[in-house]
Amino acid sequence: MATGKDGFEALTIGRRVTFSKTISESDVYLFAGITGDLSPNHVDEEYMRKTPYGRRIAHGALDSAEKNAGLAMEYLREIGESFASALS
Repeated sequence: MATGKDGFEALTIGRRVTFSKTISESDVYLFAGITGDLSPNHVDEEYMRKTPYGRRIAHGALDSAEKNAGLAMEYLREIGESFASALS
């Protein structure tokens, strides 16, 4: 049940969306478990201290997934639907 503009018509060229979320240690470990990507650069702090990075880094795909979630929520807000009603 959308109000106002529906679908892609709700998107405008040049529109900016801001989304903020701190990626936690739990996020990284859960993502590693789901994807099977247990590379030491994501899950081994001691190993990563010896590298130029100096600490673990989150999966790039996790970052992409978070961005997609933020964009999806903003898009659904823009067309007047709640995220919950879109899933039902």
